[in-house]
Amino acid sequence: MDNVKITFFMIVTDPDIVIADYAVRSYAKIKGAKFTLCVYSNWVSSSLKRRYFPRWRKFSFVEIVEPECYSNEVICLNERWHTWFCIYKRAALRYEVSHAVHVEELSGKVRYKSWDTSGYLQKALKEDYGFELDVLDPKYQSCFIHYGAFSKNRDIHERNIGFYRRLQILRKRGLIGRDNYLVGKVNHWARKSASFLDRICFNHVDRSKYWPGWGQG
Repeated sequence: MDNVKITFFMIVTDPDIVIADYAVRSYAKIKGAKFTLCVYSNWVSSSLKRRYFPRWRKFSFVEIVEPECYSNEVICLNERWHTWFCIYKRAALRYEVSHAVHVEELSGKVRYKSWDTSGYLQKALKEDYGFELDVLDPKYQSCFIHYGAFSKNRDIHERNIGFYRRLQILRKRGLIGRDNYLVGKVNHWARKSASFLDRICFNHVDRSKYWPGWGQG
C-alpha cells in the first residue's frame, strides 16, 4: 500500500453485502491509480465473513477492518445528511472543521451523543459559518442514481445483482438520458417498462429494523 494517495471507505452490513461484493469487484477496473479500499465490517455475521472476506482479501487494494465487540449502549445520534449525497462548495471546505466522527460523553442512560462522519462538519457549517444544506435542483437528478431500499430488498442475490443495478439505471435515465421530442417519448416508455419489471422482480421489501440474528455473531 506504499504511495497510496486515495482511500475509499465502505461500511458493510449483512443486508447490503451482496452489492458490496459487486462494488469491491468493480474497483479492480480502476487502472493507473494507486488506492486503498477500506472495508469496515459493521457486525457482519460469521457465515458471510467466511464467504466474502477471503474473496475480497485477494485484491491487493482491499483492507478489512473488523471491530472486536458490540457495545449495546444507548446513544444520541445527531442529524447528518448522508455524505454520499452531499456536494460541498469549495468555500465550505476551507474551514478547519474535522470530517471525522465526533463524540461527547454524557451521564445517565444515554452514554454519549455522537455525530457520524461529516455530521459535525455539517453542524459547524450551518451554525457557525452561515451555510445551508439544500436539495439539488431536479435538472441534475439524472446524474445520480439512488438504489432505494436496497438493503431491505429480499429478492436481490448474487446472481441478479448486476441486472438489478442496470434496471435501476434504466428506471432513472431511460435508454438515452434525454426527454425531448421523439427520444423523450421512447425514454418515457423505457422508464415505465423498467419500473414495471422492477415491481415484478424486486418487490419483496422488508423494512424491519434489523435482520434476524444481526449483532449475534
